[in-house]
Amino acid sequence: MEHFHYLVLSYLDHMIDEPVIVIFTWAVVADIVTGIAKSLVAKKTNNMTISSKGLKGLITHGCVILIVLTLFPIASAMGFHDQMICLIAFYVVIYCVSIIENLGEMGVPIPSFLKNHLAKLQDDYDHGTGQATEKGDNANEEK
Repeated sequence: MEHFHYLVLSYLDHMIDEPVIVIFTWAVVADIVTGIAKSLVAKKTNNMTISSKGLKGLITHGCVILIVLTLFPIASAMGFHDQMICLIAFYVVIYCVSIIENLGEMGVPIPSFLKNHLAKLQDDYDHGTGQATEKGDNANEEK
């Protein structure tokens, strides 16, 4: 246990060589860039640039990066290296989906098989959470 901090520092030093960390970092950067680009070319009001929405997104990205880059060397030193790789790969997939959605909303052609799956996920999400919003909006309109 006395050499644990040396092991953590060793994993911290080798993070730059870890492919999943590099891919994760680029996925976060690409999501931020495509999100900003989407907000600049958006034609619908709810997709347009809103500073509080952008700030919330940047804070979220920053927290995810901080968590991943802090936990990776510690968990790896504790013997959970493979589990951390899986967790980071999960984040990469989530960011890739977000990038594809951003590109699609900007009008970039997306292959139909991807678009159908993303649309299905969005429909499931909208039906799960959108009904309460619609009722709330209608209640406000009636008053």
